[in-house]
Amino acid sequence: MTQTDNKTVAGRGGKPFTRRKFLAAAVGAAAAWGGYSYFFGSQYRAAKADRKVDVLLIGGGIMSATLGVYLKELEPNWTCEVFERLDKVAEESSNGWNNAGTGHSALCELNYTPMDDKGNVHITQAININENFQISRQFWAHQVRKGVLGNPREFINSTPHMNLVFGQENREFIRKRVEALKASPLFAGMEMTTEPAKIAEWIPVMMEGRKPDEVVTATRSPLGTDVNLGEITRQFYKHLSGNSGVKVTTGYEVRSITRNEDGTWRVSAFDTKDGSQIQTVDARNVFI
Repeated sequence: MTQTDNKTVAGRGGKPFTRRKFLAAAVGAAAAWGGYSYFFGSQYRAAKADRKVDVLLIGGGIMSATLGVYLKELEPNWTCEVFERLDKVAEESSNGWNNAGTGHSALCELNYTPMDDKGNVHITQAININENFQISRQFWAHQVRKGVLGNPREFINSTPHMNLVFGQENREFIRKRVEALKASPLFAGMEMTTEPAKIAEWIPVMMEGRKPDEVVTATRSPLGTDVNLGEITRQFYKHLSGNSGVKVTTGYEVRSITRNEDGTWRVSAFDTKDGSQIQTVDARNVFI
């Protein structure tokens, strides 16, 4: 990504890896969560950029915020700018009203445990996703200790995760799913019931008015959490804005990214009110 010192730290199994590799892994992980590839255009190219930065983050959501916090901790001398088209950060997918807040921990996401043609339920994807969520929780705990994030109750709280399915076929799938998942400590304590009275105890509103002979099955995991990604994002940006070398620009939409002769990226952003104001930035690295 840049010419930096090649410090090493211990990786999995004690094998060393360089800071550069760590940063590359962080960028790669962020892209896997929801980043996109570069797009190109030359119609808005200015003769000279307004400023230069080491990293430009496009989009004021949880992904850019997380990567920005990573980079400022690992490369505190790098300059960084964020462009967000709305007037505030964390107003789209990261907003607490616009996502489930489950952390995609696979406790209740049935698509992470597919069943094959022979009736076997596979949990590899569920385990991998849950492990990644545990790493996210460790990262947030680290930021709490550093004072970047505030009281954890402001953004993460214990909330049981549940499934409710109907019919005999889905009941059999759920039974196999629970049996398979309980073999992993990540899913310890998961319960399943076919008793309407028990289900009504867990989720009374969902059982109101149902016929007593209806085939209903429910699962419940006490390990679930409700994560407010919007609050994490806002606190991350508050921290970043207080750092020298970081600029958060809202109300500007990126419409062009082109490659400069020196390998940097020319990014042009227009104000979203009437499009009359343009900001151009040359960045060594761009994340979308």
